[in-house]
Amino acid sequence: IYFGGIMNEMERLSLPIIKDALQNDSLILFVGAGVSVNSGLPGWNSLVDLFRKELNLEEVQDNLRVAQYYYNAFGQNQYLKKIEEVFSKIYLPNELHSLIEQLSPKHIITTNYDTLLEDQFNDSILKYNVISSDNDIPYSTSGHYLVKMHGDFTKKNIVLKEDDYFNYEKNFPMMSTLIQSLIMNHIVLFVGYSLGDSTFNSIFRLIQDRFKDDAKRAFFYTTDNVSEIEQDYYRRKGINVIVGDFAEELENKDNKNSKFNRTKKFVYSFDLVSNFSEKNKAEILYINVYNKSGRKIDSIVYKDYEFKNLTGKKSQKEHYELLVADVNLDEKLVI
Repeated sequence: IYFGGIMNEMERLSLPIIKDALQNDSLILFVGAGVSVNSGLPGWNSLVDLFRKELNLEEVQDNLRVAQYYYNAFGQNQYLKKIEEVFSKIYLPNELHSLIEQLSPKHIITTNYDTLLEDQFNDSILKYNVISSDNDIPYSTSGHYLVKMHGDFTKKNIVLKEDDYFNYEKNFPMMSTLIQSLIMNHIVLFVGYSLGDSTFNSIFRLIQDRFKDDAKRAFFYTTDNVSEIEQDYYRRKGINVIVGDFAEELENKDNKNSKFNRTKKFVYSFDLVSNFSEKNKAEILYINVYNKSGRKIDSIVYKDYEFKNLTGKKSQKEHYELLVADVNLDEKLVI
């Protein structure tokens, strides 16, 4: 077991490749349940624990099997009703969802059933075409996809129990083909997953043949401690594992948000402002400030940084704080 030395080297080697993919609009981001946990949603294990507790099967560790047992015992209606107890509540996007919006990857593929990513992108300039079933694919017109490969609870087509995983390619043939075709010419980054999850391993089985010949195409960020043996296993399969700062975890044992904060730190390392074109930076600033002021704004000035809006001209300089901080209208605008 190691505590961070190799991680730093892997991260150093991986970040330029991922940044280049962002710049070239060729990054696919896989988003797991860990991204939504800080919005109050349960992680995958916690969701299945609802079934496990009612069935009194605490000793059974196989999540897929536990969900299948519950479905078999109580039927589809009660199974969905139990899950609805979780997803019928109101949840709001958290800071990781905001960072994903700022990253603006070419495509997003998620195994989450919630609508937090859609909620985050509602007011975004960049629009993603949501695909949560095979029926959505023929009507997709956007160049950017948000693929909900494990379905959407609102459509009652979620993938959770054992039969769902075993029959995935039969139940979602077009979705499976789409995902496999998308990753062929893109860099892939996984966030919000654990290497031991059945969820990740089902994805891995679906797409692993696409990575074997190119070790620079898939990256997996995790806040879990991972052995060198396990890292080597996935590296040979074409997936490079980037381990978050485990030393920070040791120093902050009582910090419940440690994994969340380390994931944010990793995403921030991509220098998010560089992922927007100059025109988009101006438009983003304009829209954010306009929504606060309700006034027509001809340009935005902060110190010696100036952004023109809707002119198509490139700004002379850029300033990252303007994209993420609250805007003081009196100090930073020229109307």
